[in-house]
Amino acid sequence: MKILSVTVGVILVTAIITTSACRMQDTKPQPYEYTSTHEIKPVDYYENNRIKDAERTAVMTLEQLGYPDLVIAGGEEAESPAIEYTLLDDGAQGPDKWYIIDFHFLIEFEEDTGGGFCEVSASPVASVQFDTMRVNDAPFIRVGGQSVTSTRVDVHYYNYITLSSTNPGKNEMTFKYKEYQGTKVKSVTIYRDTGIEVTTVPPHDESIPPPEAIETFYGVSAELTTKLERICLADPRIEELLKDREYSFVVDGHTIENKDYNLSLGVRLKDNITGEQFQEWMNGGRQDSDIIREYVGVLDIGYSARYDIAIDIQKEAVTELIKEARTNPGIPELTPVEKQRAVEIALADTTLRQILEGKEYKIAPGGIGVWHSGTTKLGAVFEVDFMQTYKIDGELPRHQSAPYRYSGEAGKLMVGVLLEENRVADIIPLPIPKVK
Repeated sequence: MKILSVTVGVILVTAIITTSACRMQDTKPQPYEYTSTHEIKPVDYYENNRIKDAERTAVMTLEQLGYPDLVIAGGEEAESPAIEYTLLDDGAQGPDKWYIIDFHFLIEFEEDTGGGFCEVSASPVASVQFDTMRVNDAPFIRVGGQSVTSTRVDVHYYNYITLSSTNPGKNEMTFKYKEYQGTKVKSVTIYRDTGIEVTTVPPHDESIPPPEAIETFYGVSAELTTKLERICLADPRIEELLKDREYSFVVDGHTIENKDYNLSLGVRLKDNITGEQFQEWMNGGRQDSDIIREYVGVLDIGYSARYDIAIDIQKEAVTELIKEARTNPGIPELTPVEKQRAVEIALADTTLRQILEGKEYKIAPGGIGVWHSGTTKLGAVFEVDFMQTYKIDGELPRHQSAPYRYSGEAGKLMVGVLLEENRVADIIPLPIPKVK
């Protein structure tokens, strides 16, 4: 099951994991019994898989700088003092040397941690988000798409450092965490082998696409985003592409608005800006045009068509609209009729109706995605967003497995519908996401 999304930074995606299981005919499956432990559970988290097999050399570690393991704790938010480290005079990303963060830490959650999430960061170069919930009245943790059955998680996080966070000479790093909603962190220990490494392996395959094609662009202020969106949607070529791609339908009194496209807009910054300039731009609302090189966007239509956009903000015109070449067969699409039928099946499901009874909620505010296995269309997936956090208690369905017992808070539900079988196959409670 997969939902297409475009984000900037460290992204944590909650997915539904399917496993095979056999069911005896005429035998009711027994609920899944989840139990939590206090054993340390290791998690290796590679933000970019090219790092896994790359030969890396340590540039600096906390231990080399004279620091022991650092422990930060206390309340909903805690932070360490800034740590200074130095890169060589040519300490910039690429094209021959690429810097990587090896962020090694142990996070311990309180036994009574509830539904929510927290962020542990080595600012400004790394950030790791944890989702927490309660299953069978015990903590359940997810990080980097992996589930953890322990309140103590040992994380090795690896990622290429962003261009703006890699500067010759003195650099700073601050370790901190912040809790949201019902998550409770006992402590975070930053291990002294945390540090910066260097490799000759770039973060992308240099043959396809070239670096220019995947250059990062940054989101801007709401006011500027609205202006860029207005320029793009007024372009006749884009108008034609989006024709009939936005529609709505009503099921049981619920209006579901859906659009089969996503428009991401932002800017690329000038070369050789300093980390200080970048931070000033970020903290100042991302509006200062002095360091902006160009205004750009990406238009995704469905799952298989993508267009790169260049914008002249002075002339208020789209100057380039280029369709990216795709070599794979693409992900299958849902028709408007199939999307409506998926919602009808979901709202007729007994378990889901019992959960939703007496609650305020909105169906599929982020649209309806296709549940697929490669090129095969299985069904639909969408979220049901609650207007507040609610307590959920009961047996929930899980695809190709026995139902599981859930008792805890939820800010929304992930619902999976198998269209050929006309049934809800997955209901997964999720916390309310953090809004930045």
